Amino acid sequence: MVKHCNTSQRKMYDSMRQQIVDYFCPEHSVSVVDASLSRIRMKASNMSVIRSFAPKEVGFKCKCGHTEAWEYPTHSTCKKCALVQDKIHQGKAYRDIRERADLNGVGMAHDTMMSKGYNTTTVPKQNADPKKRAPDSVLKKLARTKVKNNKKAWETTKDNHILEAKREFDEISTRLHFNSTPKGAILLFGRFLNTINKLDHKNVVHAACMFHTLKKPSGKTWTKRFTKGAYNTSKKKRLKMMVYK
Repeated sequence: MVKHCNTSQRKMYDSMRQQIVDYFCPEHSVSVVDASLSRIRMKASNMSVIRSFAPKEVGFKCKCGHTEAWEYPTHSTCKKCALVQDKIHQGKAYRDIRERADLNGVGMAHDTMMSKGYNTTTVPKQNADPKKRAPDSVLKKLARTKVKNNKKAWETTKDNHILEAKREFDEISTRLHFNSTPKGAILLFGRFLNTINKLDHKNVVHAACMFHTLKKPSGKTWTKRFTKGAYNTSKKKRLKMMVYK
């Protein structure tokens, strides 16, 4: 059985590829991006995207040796001896957070594509102290020192390239009317990034990674064939119009 695809599918596929090239690297052609994609796939084929591992979660363990408990938002209760272990320290810090109506004391989710430093760093917020318990000058100095120490390294790290690639992929996915950003693009980019020491032709690499997520129409283009003579469009060959009384 021969698979067929209609002409509109191929036109849509070619149109999407051209839009990607026009967005990332309009000075290059589609063939250049295709060649780059082949090179990226070859280099990234045997490379892992993982750069840091999330810390292992410590399960419940009671003093009596039992490992099962009833779990609650603020504490755990041992099913054997009913010993209570607090999950959240309910001291002054907890009361201050509760007054702020923000009980989320957990940081951002661990991203295995990013470095350990990115996943463990802490950036002070501008409104971190709404009650003005600390002078503004202290918070500003802390934020300024943090940026100063990380600025030079942050611009040249792989984390910066990955974050920029995610923003670009989100933008082009919106323009192509995708429901969500294809995960394969950022995964291929992350694997390729782990094989090189310097990212050259960044825009071409971004376009190639988006090419990787497009599904190419397979099979021959369907065409209608007439085996018996030329196609006759005359009225004599047409069906008679049915008239209802």
